[in-house]
Amino acid sequence: MFGKAIIPNTFTMLNLVMGCAALLAHNVQEAFTFVLIAAFADLLDGLVARAIGAASEMGKQLDSLADVVSFGVVPSFWLYRLLQPEIKMWAALAFLLAVAAAFRLARFNVDTSKLTGFKGLPVPANGLFWLSILSLTETEPLTNEMLIGLILLFAGLMASTLPLLSFKFSNFSWKENAMKFILIASILATIIGTHFILKKVLWTVPIALLLYLILSAVQHLFGKQHEKV
Repeated sequence: MFGKAIIPNTFTMLNLVMGCAALLAHNVQEAFTFVLIAAFADLLDGLVARAIGAASEMGKQLDSLADVVSFGVVPSFWLYRLLQPEIKMWAALAFLLAVAAAFRLARFNVDTSKLTGFKGLPVPANGLFWLSILSLTETEPLTNEMLIGLILLFAGLMASTLPLLSFKFSNFSWKENAMKFILIASILATIIGTHFILKKVLWTVPIALLLYLILSAVQHLFGKQHEKV
């Protein structure tokens, strides 16, 4: 925690603090704001650690612990609050997201493979998706059946070994990073489109996540076909 590592670890702690704040928020939109800040802090801690050569095993563990809270426990908590008055004890199914997030991050921490992508849905994507959806549907919430179905889907996606794109670049050649560049361009287009067409920028997260899953599948299929040639 001391030396250069204190700089990226400070961002990690900010991630955790924002996750705790999201649990105490007055409403889901306020919670989404805290989770969004947590996501930026989560992005910065890794970037800073690599930039100044301060990556460490301690930082890796701290990052995962913070992510479990901000992007696993927080959406579970708000979903439980929404579902509990209507489905009582079954609302505890919401915490499958927290369990899947912990499993996903523990597997990531002990994974020794040298893959350039992710195995399973990244936990921050789960947190951002749920808080944006809950904010968008606050006045007209999704049905209980739809919410439970999505909970099971996202828990499964996080626990799976589904190969997904990583935003990490070892170089910037088009040939090796085409799908990453397309994904970034698509996300930027989505931000513009949701602002000017849908008039709700919050739609950026679920739409961008859908594009992420589609492009990751295309990348995986293209890679397999390329291997057969």
